[in-house]
Amino acid sequence: MLPKHIAIIPDGNRRWTGREGESLDTAYFEGGRRFIEVVTRCLELGVERVSAFGSSANNVTKRPSEEAQAMHHGVQYVCGYIAGIDPFDMSRSPDFPVSLHLFGDLDTVPQELGRDLFLQLREARAPESRLDVHIGLNYCDEPTFQSQEVPKVDLVIRTGGRHRLSGFLPMQSANAELWFSPVLWPDFSLKLLDESLAWYNRQVQTEGS
Repeated sequence: MLPKHIAIIPDGNRRWTGREGESLDTAYFEGGRRFIEVVTRCLELGVERVSAFGSSANNVTKRPSEEAQAMHHGVQYVCGYIAGIDPFDMSRSPDFPVSLHLFGDLDTVPQELGRDLFLQLREARAPESRLDVHIGLNYCDEPTFQSQEVPKVDLVIRTGGRHRLSGFLPMQSANAELWFSPVLWPDFSLKLLDESLAWYNRQVQTEGS
């Protein structure tokens, strides 16, 4: 059995830079590529929704500006790819049947972090869409109306070794299965995604036994 809705907390980007000796921009770009690979795989499998923690309110207001910009550049890349507005990315199919929904306090995202683009793409519906992607930006779990349009979550995937939700979609994830991995997000692979789905299937099959 597949989950209908997968929520991803892509943790470990900063630690990846320290280990690999790469820039923050490279880390978050690689993280963006991993997310697009996951979305594409979920589309092939028939998963209906994928959500991701793009940035929290604390990321926007309390992180160093260099890190906040790199983080949001990665999110901009993902959003541009899904919406089909990145003219330099020739790998995307022109009929990519994925819709984009951004939630959170988009109005107060600083201009230098991409506010205009995020407001433009708040709802980007694809023709004959088969999968919805929800991305939380400048997101805080209070008040809950920021995410009221996001449906309940079946499976939460968190990388980076921490075992918590960090306030991401707490109401929607109340009954979700939680899968944690020590792997840093830029190193996440489709093999690990398949492992998480197989694990989810086992949990569902043995529930209540």
